[in-house]
Amino acid sequence: MLALLMGCVISSPEKSLEGVGKSSQTSPDISSKKLTSLPVRSPCETDAPGEILTASGFGMSLIPAGEFTMGHQHTADRHEDEEPHSVLISRPYYLATTELTQFVWERITGFNPSPADDCGSDCPVKMVSWCDVVQFANLLSAVDGLPPVYRLPDGFRLGMTEELCNEKSLDVRMDLTSLGYRLPTEAEWERASRGLRQTHYPGSDDPSEVGWWKENSDGKLHAVAGKKQNGFGLYDMLGNVWEWCWDVHDGYGGVLQIDPVGPDSGHSRTHRGGAYDFGRGGGRLGNRNRSGPGNKSHAIGFRLAKTAPCRD
Repeated sequence: MLALLMGCVISSPEKSLEGVGKSSQTSPDISSKKLTSLPVRSPCETDAPGEILTASGFGMSLIPAGEFTMGHQHTADRHEDEEPHSVLISRPYYLATTELTQFVWERITGFNPSPADDCGSDCPVKMVSWCDVVQFANLLSAVDGLPPVYRLPDGFRLGMTEELCNEKSLDVRMDLTSLGYRLPTEAEWERASRGLRQTHYPGSDDPSEVGWWKENSDGKLHAVAGKKQNGFGLYDMLGNVWEWCWDVHDGYGGVLQIDPVGPDSGHSRTHRGGAYDFGRGGGRLGNRNRSGPGNKSHAIGFRLAKTAPCRD
């Protein structure tokens, strides 16, 4: 049986969010944190198809289980919170081929939180907090006839204030065995971003080939799926909008981690991939960023994940 091996957690100073609005909520540092996971999932084989089209009309690609090196291996430009370490994802999962669009968000919720963009409903949704996203994932699961992944505290709802979201976010619980929609863990996001070959950016050594960023975006969002896919068939893993992940942000441990889900406490959540107004460094494979969960930014969106069923 697999054993869960977790390393020590180190503190990491918050990095500058170029072009991303940071939370105004001030929370005390939590000096003692531990990395957590759900009960260790046994490795499984799946007969699930390599690509699916959801009932809500967006595609998802199957990401296989496997071990990879997470973090940034080049010391010259490595940030303190990007220490390389081995991660084993023990079970396959699906990840949306694109960032969630304004069209899908509005169809499910009845409103569009994003200011007008030239690319309209094909733009990724933005101005959504981490709390909005986990609530949306449960709503979409219900619409598509899937079980919810998240157990939400009383009073949790779309459109909460920044302060209320920051307070309630740590009471959200996740069931990775559920087959509904959810945010990817940070490890799942990076595993999928790396694709099938070694490159500096998701699917290419040229950031402009695979994403919209500061040098080619003309200072605005673009419709999803306008650039080259990576090896897993995923678009825009670099640029356009940062993408929320499940995990509370902290440093990595330096040992093998199996299905990590991040620390069990902390006051910021990770988002990955860079954005249309960010430099090329934001989109390199190991780069990490963070915001308070209640933050709503013109440059933060998300894509959904879904656990794949195991073969009986």
